[in-house]
Amino acid sequence: MHGAVDLTLSRLVSAVEGTVEVLISEVQSSFNLSLACVPSGLSKEICLFDGSIAESCGLKRSVVAVVRGSLIDLKFKLGSPSSSFRLEGTTMLIGIKTDFALISVKVTWSTLPATVE
Repeated sequence: MHGAVDLTLSRLVSAVEGTVEVLISEVQSSFNLSLACVPSGLSKEICLFDGSIAESCGLKRSVVAVVRGSLIDLKFKLGSPSSSFRLEGTTMLIGIKTDFALISVKVTWSTLPATVE
């Protein structure tokens, strides 16, 4: 299997990682979905998914690292208007009911191991 991997590297002190899992169910009709993440303190969006949804499915898990105490904004675009949610805490589960489908989002936070220099 071949594919592209988009990596952005930086050094974060006292960081945590947010694992973003998205489940699409109850699909009523095919639609395009764009999902982006914007960690607090950054202005650049990180694209997590951009494609067409035709049936119930789970999107690939995405992991985003941020400085401890930061937030992430998840931006969903499927038709108009787009939706944005701010996520923090240990684990967060959100259900979004649209005309196209039910979108369930789970974000699990965990600490990153300290590095030894």
